[in-house]
Amino acid sequence: MTAIDACEPQIIRALEKDGWRVQYKPFRIRTTAREILADLMLQGIIDHEVEQIVVVEVKCFSNPQSELAEIYTAVGQYLYYRGAIIAKQLALPLYLGIPAPAYDRLMADPALQVVFTESHISMIVVDLEKEEVITWIH
Repeated sequence: MTAIDACEPQIIRALEKDGWRVQYKPFRIRTTAREILADLMLQGIIDHEVEQIVVVEVKCFSNPQSELAEIYTAVGQYLYYRGAIIAKQLALPLYLGIPAPAYDRLMADPALQVVFTESHISMIVVDLEKEEVITWIH
């Protein structure tokens, strides 16, 4: 079983408020070599018509002293999960779900801006106190 990030319950509640339903927690992706576990697979209805399914990996970045190690892990994990999704020919978008303060800290670093942009990492930024989605970044 995977470890649950401390902010995962608030991120789930924010996504549920936004109209998403958790379908799998965790979401298993089996490759030829291994099985990986993304935190969530969600289902939602867009514009009252189109059903959409997304995969979300939650990262809290709650400890500034270990934040760089968490960034290395999060980026590597995200890229590997995306590779596995593509290799399995699943048409599922992948997002990194993170709290707003963490997003603000990460984006204040120009090098990390480049890493996230060049790696095409999609994110869901959440206000943990209000348990609301602030923005989806594609």
